[in-house]
Amino acid sequence: MYLLEETGVLRTFDPALAPTGSPFRNIGPIVCTLTGGTAWTGPVDMGMDRTGVVWINGNQGHLFQWDPGRGRCRETMYQGGQGGFTKMSLAFVGRADGTETLFVVDNANGPASASGQGLATIDLMTLRLMLLANFAAPLTGRVAELAGTENGHLYGFFFGSQSWIAEIDPSNAQLLWNTPLPLPSVGSGPTHVVVAAALWGTVLYFFITNTAVAPSADVYAFDLTTRQTRPVLSQIGFNVTGAVVRMCGPTPSSG
Repeated sequence: MYLLEETGVLRTFDPALAPTGSPFRNIGPIVCTLTGGTAWTGPVDMGMDRTGVVWINGNQGHLFQWDPGRGRCRETMYQGGQGGFTKMSLAFVGRADGTETLFVVDNANGPASASGQGLATIDLMTLRLMLLANFAAPLTGRVAELAGTENGHLYGFFFGSQSWIAEIDPSNAQLLWNTPLPLPSVGSGPTHVVVAAALWGTVLYFFITNTAVAPSADVYAFDLTTRQTRPVLSQIGFNVTGAVVRMCGPTPSSG
């Protein structure tokens, strides 16, 4: 599993080595540049397509492609701000015909916001954004960290005063099921909140930083089979803004 820090530093995370081993390995910084040479102001989230290319949403609303093999990052022709979407959670979902869809959720007002627009897709050929729908109650307007699978499933981790896990219908953004999570409340006036999520097999790992409570990320796991949540690691020493599982992993996903 790749983890992307707010600072642009890339790490790997091996769930099998948590919590007793040393599950993190530092790879180094990802440096992306806007057309014209302007430096980006940092990443928001990332997702990995079937070819192994990592798509990264930057703070300015742009989309970049990073090639892990070459270590190169380039800006795509995507026009940031389409439909009012700027900072986005990203996830690829596979289709039966072997193609895939890039799903996004607006995160402009922060991961604990309740004023989001819901789920949208970005056409991989035209790079045009199309809004599908907002989420149904009790998650209307909520922001989700997304995780998708090769066989058509899409999951969302919704963080806030009450956090939730939900399976989302990729065709219309309807909630197929949802369950509240026994996590600490976001509380009042968080100074800075950063979240990320990725699916490893049937376990969704999510990373939460709320600097009103503690300075770096805590790691939790939600088992999709048992619907049980457990803490994995506390205060890992950095903030995780993006997480993605390699395509050769048990079930590729991102968010």
